[in-house]
Amino acid sequence: MFISDNHISVKSGDDIRTICKPLFDRSDISFFIYCRFYDDGTLVSFPSNTAWHKHFMEKEYFSNKLRMKEGLHLWASHEQYSKATIEARKHFNIDNKFEIVERGANYYDVYGFASSKGKNRIIDYYINNIDYLKKFGLYFKNKAEKLIDTARTVDNRLLIHHQIVDCEEEIMLEYVDDFMRNRIKHYYVNTRYSSDLYLTSRETQILLYTLQQRSAVDIGRIVGISPKTVESYLAKAKEKLGCETRPDLFDIALESGLLQLITSKERK
Repeated sequence: MFISDNHISVKSGDDIRTICKPLFDRSDISFFIYCRFYDDGTLVSFPSNTAWHKHFMEKEYFSNKLRMKEGLHLWASHEQYSKATIEARKHFNIDNKFEIVERGANYYDVYGFASSKGKNRIIDYYINNIDYLKKFGLYFKNKAEKLIDTARTVDNRLLIHHQIVDCEEEIMLEYVDDFMRNRIKHYYVNTRYSSDLYLTSRETQILLYTLQQRSAVDIGRIVGISPKTVESYLAKAKEKLGCETRPDLFDIALESGLLQLITSKERK
């Protein structure tokens, strides 16, 4: 599959690298890619290394059926990517590829991370920082929201011509923590604006669900209030945190430690 340099997945490379700079600066990770594989065989993709992305797509390193499984995956453990792994290391200085795969309504979201060759200790980093890497994926989608929305239109998707197959039926997962159970009255937040402001339990609950990209309708259904009331609580939380836009909200959440409250997924 030939991809033009004018395709959004290629020409946005500088923006993607800018978003990923904090991740690259704090670790041996030097490559990131976000992909959304739709069940109809189309793809949205945003890589930090566009040359490798073009090579991968032109070589069509997919099996006849693209088997996807929610969870954590190392390319080295997948035979179907053995040739791609060798070429990425040899010609593009991309090694130790690691992926987080999450299932959506009619798609799979894939967050890919890699180091340069020879950085084999990065495997330890992946193992010990799974939660951080998951949260970075969430952070990335919000920082690149406009780009992703543009790419999601059918005309801008890549057609990979491969059937997406579930490896196994997955149990639906839900984020759970004490704030979402509404057990704590106040959460004190240390931000650039104040070291002693606090969010109420309900404001924190609504904010955390918002950081998980849930809609007001979904949040209202979960906590038993109207979408309008959800928006009211969210507005109060944003006002306290000094945020106006969603990207601002994520920046403050990352800075203040609020993202750390989104715990690992647990089975219901």
